[in-house]
Amino acid sequence: MVIICVRNRQTFEKKMQTKDPKTLVTYKITLDSFDSFLRDHNHTITPEKAEDIVQDYVNWFAPTHAPRTVWNYYSRIKKYLRHRGFHIEEIELPKIPEKELYPLKLVDIHRIFQELSYKDVTLFLTQIQAGLRIGESVQLRKKHFLHDYDRLVLKIPPNIAKFKRGRTVVIGKEAGNRIKQILKKIDDDDLVFGTGENPISSRVNKEAILRNALIKIGLDMKYDDTGRFQINTHSFRAYFITRVSRHDPNIAKKLAGEKGYLLQYDRLTDEEYVENYLKFEDDLTVFDLTQRYQKQNLKQKELYEKNQQQIIEQNKKIEDLEESLKSFQVDMKRRDKEWQRSVIKSIMKVRGKIRDNSEISVQ
Repeated sequence: MVIICVRNRQTFEKKMQTKDPKTLVTYKITLDSFDSFLRDHNHTITPEKAEDIVQDYVNWFAPTHAPRTVWNYYSRIKKYLRHRGFHIEEIELPKIPEKELYPLKLVDIHRIFQELSYKDVTLFLTQIQAGLRIGESVQLRKKHFLHDYDRLVLKIPPNIAKFKRGRTVVIGKEAGNRIKQILKKIDDDDLVFGTGENPISSRVNKEAILRNALIKIGLDMKYDDTGRFQINTHSFRAYFITRVSRHDPNIAKKLAGEKGYLLQYDRLTDEEYVENYLKFEDDLTVFDLTQRYQKQNLKQKELYEKNQQQIIEQNKKIEDLEESLKSFQVDMKRRDKEWQRSVIKSIMKVRGKIRDNSEISVQ
């Protein structure tokens, strides 16, 4: 008996079952969109037509979606079609613009936090002071937090982290103190920030809460090309990475869970994580700005003293040059006088010889 294996969407989805649930959802949305396009345009995929049909889909999809979204959808569709035996070679895709993204400011943060609940302020403050992704944040449970150090330490397990890369995170005192108040009221397996066991629904819920707050306070600016809000949940994480990178780009990547060359070999103990974090914690404070201002004032004082010392040194150099110039001028005057006397003496000698010669000629 010959068994014929038919590859279709069902076999593809079965093959993908080992992927993260969030990834499976994105594939379902993409393939639903592609199947809908095929039905509406009466297309049937064949090896000869596959490439042209995918190009038609891209051309139809691109005008209403951001370039990066088009690329992501195309990548998933290409993988799906490869599973079915169709190979796509050359597709024209929109260029992804590299625009300058909005830098979240402290004054923005204060305005946003005034419109949020205690728990949501704590959530976004934790992103600011620990560099968490929103998808990771809504899956955190009480058991993931350690209270053994000067700062609250978080152990993010691989199953909720992007790239399945678990990591250790230190949380600033401001966010840590607020989290401890929440932890007192829940059990070890309870979610700290999530609104339910479905992480996608929880993430979407928090994003909607932030958007509503932005609209209310007039910070709902959008990018022209994508229509997306310039301030979003990723802005808080970017705030963390920006400030920590000024101190140590390597530790910023490790704490934020970003990819980096040889980061897997840079292994720190929990104590070392906390020790490194304390060096830049002041730059992440949102409410108690005393230490930050004192630190800034100290830097300004040091810069002022350094500038004053440089001014003193420059003035000393100028004085030395002026003194050298005076000495040179005096020396030149002396040399001029000596040269004048020498010339006069030479002239007198020549005149004397001429007179002597004249007298001899007359005799």
